[in-house]
Amino acid sequence: MSTKSFFIVQEAPANALSLNKDYSQVVIAGRNVFKVLLIEEQRFVERLNLRIGKSLNLSFSSNDVVWNPFDETQLATAATNGQVVLWDLNKASRNKQDHVFSEHKRTCNKVTFHPSEPHVLVSGSQDGTMKLFDVRKKEAAITFQGNTESVRDLQFNGSQPNTLCAVSESGQVQLWDKARPDRCVRQLTAHNGPAYACDWHPEHAAWLATAGRDKAIKVWDTLNSAIRLVCTIPTMASVGRVVWRPQREHHIASAALLVDCSINIWDRQRPFIPFASFGEHTDVTTGIAWKGDPRVFLSTSKDGTLYLHRFEDADRPADRANPHGLSLAADGRLGLAVRLTHETGGRPPRRPLTSRDRFRLRRSLLSTVSGPVEPSPAGDWLQQSARRYLLHGRSLADMCEHNAGVAADLRRYHVARTWRAIKLLYTSAREPLQPGDGGTSDPETKAPRNVSGGEPKADDAETDGDEGEPEQNLANIASGLANAQGDFFFGDGEVNEMCLDYEEGLDVAPDFSLPTEAFELRHELQDGSPPPESIQLGAEPPIEAARQPANPALVEQINSSLMAMPAASVGDWPAGRVVADMLRHYAADGDVQTAVSVMVVLGDRLRPHLSPAVAEPWFLAYLELLARFQLWNVATQVVRLAPLPAVGCLNQMVVKLHCGRCASPLERTGWWCHRCRAPSTCAVCHRVVRGLQAWCQGCAHGGHLCHMRQWFSGHRMCPSGCGHVCVPVS
Repeated sequence: MSTKSFFIVQEAPANALSLNKDYSQVVIAGRNVFKVLLIEEQRFVERLNLRIGKSLNLSFSSNDVVWNPFDETQLATAATNGQVVLWDLNKASRNKQDHVFSEHKRTCNKVTFHPSEPHVLVSGSQDGTMKLFDVRKKEAAITFQGNTESVRDLQFNGSQPNTLCAVSESGQVQLWDKARPDRCVRQLTAHNGPAYACDWHPEHAAWLATAGRDKAIKVWDTLNSAIRLVCTIPTMASVGRVVWRPQREHHIASAALLVDCSINIWDRQRPFIPFASFGEHTDVTTGIAWKGDPRVFLSTSKDGTLYLHRFEDADRPADRANPHGLSLAADGRLGLAVRLTHETGGRPPRRPLTSRDRFRLRRSLLSTVSGPVEPSPAGDWLQQSARRYLLHGRSLADMCEHNAGVAADLRRYHVARTWRAIKLLYTSAREPLQPGDGGTSDPETKAPRNVSGGEPKADDAETDGDEGEPEQNLANIASGLANAQGDFFFGDGEVNEMCLDYEEGLDVAPDFSLPTEAFELRHELQDGSPPPESIQLGAEPPIEAARQPANPALVEQINSSLMAMPAASVGDWPAGRVVADMLRHYAADGDVQTAVSVMVVLGDRLRPHLSPAVAEPWFLAYLELLARFQLWNVATQVVRLAPLPAVGCLNQMVVKLHCGRCASPLERTGWWCHRCRAPSTCAVCHRVVRGLQAWCQGCAHGGHLCHMRQWFSGHRMCPSGCGHVCVPVS
């Protein structure tokens, strides 16, 4: 048997894949690809290309594909235009479409067959509904109205075939009974943000794994009426796919929705580091399917490849992990973690350990020591920076200077230097300096230096300095009247008089040259004059060599021509590219706050240098940190000022209220149902609720905010008596 992974490259990326019941064929589907391939020992062989034909339309563009577990000739796809398409591989024509269901109003995200009834097909859509189809009658038999946002994934329980799980973009998980489509059996808010994937455990019928944008995989025990959280697996990015590993009770595979391109296999008994990792893909993974063997699985990716992975080729991240850890707390305590082995105090094994046992049974010793280190007042620098940073309302220079002062107060001096460097880079000389931009002079009170002009006036000479020094302009410098402390300073501080010698009325500007040099020349001068060594200091020059003063009118004409000459143009320095690289460094180092704050302050200046795909995870990670510290106002400000459309729309989500009696949406007002002709009443005081209220998305019951807060301080069940658990178990 081969122990090497292999792959095939397609002309377009696939969004999903599915295996037939004997795992000999795989179907891949995407927006521009739809193929059936045979799985051989060392390669994939294309069997059918289902996108060949004259009538190609949006029904051929698929978000998901599933193979009928009882009929190898029947496929079902979820199209991007909302249609659910059945495919018959035995049709003689080139177009294999068998039937098209057009029941959904928006894009269809997921389709799945019933595990024991081959004629039952269920789909989930962006319109928030699920449709159950009878493929024999070619019609939609049942509609599941979840009163929630778009359905992202749904799965039947293999051990309890009539139990259907659905996850939505609101982070809710709903459990449905196929025989009761009017209301979900149980519901909980499982994730802080959209939930993207779910999967039932193949052996433990009550275990359900869910994943979402909050970078967490959660395992739930649904055996009792109160759903219990079994464990949480933290990941480094939003999770888009989760699949339990067959014949391995505690292993689950996951793929990120963005940023991370690898496929990780997690052991829930040691959830903080992957048990195995596969990094063959160069873009995010879109589909995972096990080939009936815990050592072999298939995957598709946005890079257009289809891989068959074998565990013999897996990478083991735990083997590269540092066996020791050291941490310094803000109060001066020192923590040290050391891996325990048989030589360092660990218990000797009773039997030879496998790779799974060595990974799961790894033990370490954590000890803390109190040292003389003084507690740092900047221990909560993230919260203090978030509260004190200026992100809008002032000039760029003022915001950078203020934020630099905040970082310096919190002893983050490298961040303070970063803010000041940004101020220097983006506050150019062409823009007027604002107060506090770093200038030391007032442009209204101090005249510019080295500006061409005529002869100084008498009153100017009297007020120019304490000793009546003349104005320093090009005319005076050229005439040799500039003092020794000016901009031009040569030798030992003594400046010889320099005069102009040319004929009056000459229109062409003469060639100016310096009368003395800063060092002694080692060769004869070009004009044949004697070398500097032969000139005696203090000797008077010959009378015939004496120069005459320049004509003031010609000096003024020359100065005017010098001022009219255009300045040499200097190309702009690529500061944006340098700042973008610096922000990538901060984000890679874990400081997403600095990266996001700089992007918000600079606005659209970094748009050509940072793609939204790179910057969006920074904003989402920073918003998650702000939510953990309950800095809601700062998070709202960051979302409102974000230069990314995908982040700016996070505050535009609209939650619709539903009637507690008939579960119909309250379209016009939030306190009156136009279907049952009754007002919305408080579940505690039974009075009409107008204005601010608390409302449960699961049972649609609610009431006055103060009454709900008082009730749920000591209860978890709904006060209306419907039996719904409104407060999720954490």
